[in-house]
Amino acid sequence: GGFSGAGGVESKVWLLRHEGAAGLLI
Repeated sequence: GGFSGAGGVESKVWLLRHEGAAGLLI
């Protein structure tokens, strides 16, 4: 990641979505 507390909650949600999508694709 490259997040430095910029919108912590939003970044966490994005990471969860991104990793979730990656898990489904993989």
